[in-house]
Amino acid sequence: MAEIISLDQYRSKRKKQYLELHRSCIDEFIYVFIHRNFLSNFDYIYSAYLSEQVRQNEQAWDYYDFREVLNEAIGQVFGQQLWSETQDQRWFDPTFIHRDEMIDRCLSLFVMGAAVSGLS
Repeated sequence: MAEIISLDQYRSKRKKQYLELHRSCIDEFIYVFIHRNFLSNFDYIYSAYLSEQVRQNEQAWDYYDFREVLNEAIGQVFGQQLWSETQDQRWFDPTFIHRDEMIDRCLSLFVMGAAVSGLS
């Protein structure tokens, strides 16, 4: 008998394979993009965010709030440029990688880059 294949499982498996194959290229591309385009570092942006929260007498804030605000800001300021430059890459495949995922990965690498540089 023929085996029934779930389309969702197939897509998930193919995307996982794609990311395993190209993750280093994607991350390298994003690191270069951050270095070339972000004029402020993470520590400065985080300090400014905290200062603004205090200035506005916010009762509570946390890293998740900050991350959400930063994700929106990166999307608005750099989203289109990041996506446009991503589409020019040889490893790009719109079937497996989407604009929002690239913005989220950009944010993650921006934060992780600050953490790594803080260790040295």
